[in-house]
Amino acid sequence: MNDLLYTKLALPQPGAPLVRRPRLLARLDAGFARRLTLVAAPAGYGKSTLVAEWLAARQQPAGAPVQAAWLTLDAGDNDTGRFWGYLVAACQRLHPRALDAAAALLPGPQPLQIEPLLTALLNGLIGLPGRSVLVLEDYHTISAPEIHATLAFLIERLPATLHLLIMTRDEPPLPLARLRAGGDLSELRAGDLRFTPAEIRTLLQQALAAPLPPELLGQIAERTEGWPAGLCLATLAIAQGAAPHEAARALAALAGSHQHIAAYFAAEVLAAQPEQLQRFLLATSVLDRLSGELCDAVAGGEAGQATLEAIERANLFLTPLDGERRWFRYHALFAEAMRQQALARFGAAHVRELHARASRWYAAQGLLADATEAALAAHDFEAAAGLIDQLSELGQMRFEVYTLRRWAEQLPPAVLARHPAVCLAYAAALLFSEDRAAPATLRLIEGPLELAERGWMRAGDERRLGTALALRALAIWWQGQRRQSGRVARRALALLPAGEHHWRSIAVMQVSLDELDHGQLRAAEEQLLEARALFEASANGYGVRAATLTLAEIAIQRGELDQAGAIYAQVLAEAADDPIDQGHALIGRAGLAYLRDDLRAAEADLARALALAEQCVTSDGSRMTDAALFIPASLLRARASIARGAWPEAQPLLGLLAGRALQHPDPQLRRAVQAAQAELALALGDMVAVQRWANAAAQPGDDVARFEQEREALIVARWLIAQGEQTAAVRAIEHWLADARAAGRGLSEIALLALLALAQAGSHPHEAAEALRLALVRAQASGAWRVFLDHGAPMAALLAGAARSLAASDPARALAERLLARFPSAPANAAPPRALPGALDTLAEPLSPQEQRVLRLLGAGLSNPEIADELVVSVNTVKTHVQSIYRKLGVNSRREARALTRAPRDTR
Repeated sequence: MNDLLYTKLALPQPGAPLVRRPRLLARLDAGFARRLTLVAAPAGYGKSTLVAEWLAARQQPAGAPVQAAWLTLDAGDNDTGRFWGYLVAACQRLHPRALDAAAALLPGPQPLQIEPLLTALLNGLIGLPGRSVLVLEDYHTISAPEIHATLAFLIERLPATLHLLIMTRDEPPLPLARLRAGGDLSELRAGDLRFTPAEIRTLLQQALAAPLPPELLGQIAERTEGWPAGLCLATLAIAQGAAPHEAARALAALAGSHQHIAAYFAAEVLAAQPEQLQRFLLATSVLDRLSGELCDAVAGGEAGQATLEAIERANLFLTPLDGERRWFRYHALFAEAMRQQALARFGAAHVRELHARASRWYAAQGLLADATEAALAAHDFEAAAGLIDQLSELGQMRFEVYTLRRWAEQLPPAVLARHPAVCLAYAAALLFSEDRAAPATLRLIEGPLELAERGWMRAGDERRLGTALALRALAIWWQGQRRQSGRVARRALALLPAGEHHWRSIAVMQVSLDELDHGQLRAAEEQLLEARALFEASANGYGVRAATLTLAEIAIQRGELDQAGAIYAQVLAEAADDPIDQGHALIGRAGLAYLRDDLRAAEADLARALALAEQCVTSDGSRMTDAALFIPASLLRARASIARGAWPEAQPLLGLLAGRALQHPDPQLRRAVQAAQAELALALGDMVAVQRWANAAAQPGDDVARFEQEREALIVARWLIAQGEQTAAVRAIEHWLADARAAGRGLSEIALLALLALAQAGSHPHEAAEALRLALVRAQASGAWRVFLDHGAPMAALLAGAARSLAASDPARALAERLLARFPSAPANAAPPRALPGALDTLAEPLSPQEQRVLRLLGAGLSNPEIADELVVSVNTVKTHVQSIYRKLGVNSRREARALTRAPRDTR
């Protein structure tokens, strides 16, 4: 996490209180035993003063010592990465070493994955010595739902070592009712913070030189209603009044609202100051935090530090932020009132100039994020864009996506167009703050991404054009445009220099995936090894694991199952805090267990992977099922159910997957689900359904991987064998067998040889026996038993023949005998039921790409005219697509069609 403003982490230094409030300190002491203390009241109720006094009292010899961390929030913290970066930095002040693992996961070279960060943070907090408290001040400035959701996740799992105290003006959207019911919440509200009559008398007696008449004391108590800021303002105005009527006039103002009171008294306070001090107060009111040097830069002059110290001594609503009293801030109400006065007295143009001066000072200190905020407040959009340029080049804001997006959206289009780097940052922010797989996301990023590409083409900047192309390759890969992604990534690599590790790693990874999709295992492996090295060089642990997991896929396709197992074990050990990568490794390991006929182990790993998919917390804080986990895990689960003979379990699961896959833009996932349904239909003997699927799958399309095409071809070959068309089946199998051997797909070679033996058994028994023997020899080392077992009784018969005819010394014979022992004796498995009521209801004719788009829009609740506008077609065309969708899905209404696009939350 870069560019932290450490004054946000400073504990306020309490002054000597005029009135001690032991009743409230006792309330805070009592709440310390609970999970959360909420101090919620409007501005001016003394929240920060009270908490600072309480923490100071806790450090006294008589009190129970407590370690404290403090974080003052502001509107700029409405970015998940920035918020958690500051929160972890605050907690590091409690025990730096305990939170090293969490700090390593903060945004930097890699995107923020929130659940691993929260897990690491919670694990680190368990190791805190003694009891500690973390204070979040001004939580009302946070409006981002994802931050509320992730903070709620943290609160509900806080270890006993840490107490959280939140100060806010408004009721925060946190699970307060649940915490309250569980006895985990302590609350102080405005009514608790009001001064009692006794406290008012003590305050006025100590603040004023002369005692006030009892009737005046009563009026003050009545008018202020115990509001601390109102009391302080009243005493200050009365103390400055030279005559009784001045006090009366001050009290008359207390009849208005708190906002009006603050504005009135601020004006009165301001008018009583020397002209030079007035100008200083007004000029510096635009600053959230003040230092002497910063005030000199904004207000002019050289006495900023001395002036701040004088303001503090005069009790003009200034609070020190550090022990050295180098940084301060004005009371929020006072600052708001001063800003109104500054706008009225100086005019908008001069106020913007004050912000511009602050921006230049921040930039000179290297505080580029603060400089950007100030430049935007100054409406100096060109300067702001230049600062974002610098931040983008340095990589400091790469994954503070919500902040980058907020900044870019404030820039006029003409300014944005002149800054390609800002356009690229904006496009990346959009990609990582929206659903990357949604077509609407690609439409959002297309504009800024195209501006970036055009700008760098005009400038002849090939390196930066390469960065834009790398981002485009990643974006369109998420949209399922796999072949196009590979082509764009290769263009990017031709432009990116060797030292551009971050963007080259993305482009090389996309090229490797393209090679893998084409079935080119050797080329894919070379690219993956390069991508992994580049990810390591750019400290992107997530990218390293993604490349490593893909290397495991290559090992499986080669038939090197032991190597793949070692890779999955490595990833599981390294990704303990990353549910997505952990889920992928579990699915991979389950696939290995399935191939080795260890169905119990496979289903145990799949259950864990599906639980992770359901529990994922994304960077925007929402709970969702990750389709990249859910669909492959559920497909493998259905296959395991079929292998156990549990046919009724597989059908509804595949039906659920059909609805889920229809919403996903990746054609490969959709086709995998449809192929699995065809396999189930084949097992149940519904040849008409398989033929309907085979006709639709005959044109695989450009974005379907070679491995998926091969799988579909094997299903078609099995269907041909079942139809008695062995010659056509043999021809197809031999074509794919040659392709698999040329590409080094060892596991495919075993499966194809086994299927070839089945196809030739009736007409060419000698050739069938040799094909089976070769398959057994290849499988001996890998242990891929399900390649044979999944063919049921026909394969059992072939294996029995091999066990009789092969020489006793032939290792293929020993394996044939072992496999025969694994076939279940129950006839139901070898001969599944010919019909299962409702089993094939979900095996509808696949939807066309345009029909899939229409269905997604139907699921979103759009009307036919709205869908027509979205797809730029006529309403009649939409009606035609809708009727076709109804027919293929077997539904009669929009409601039923939408229901198919919404999957239940739990399938277990």
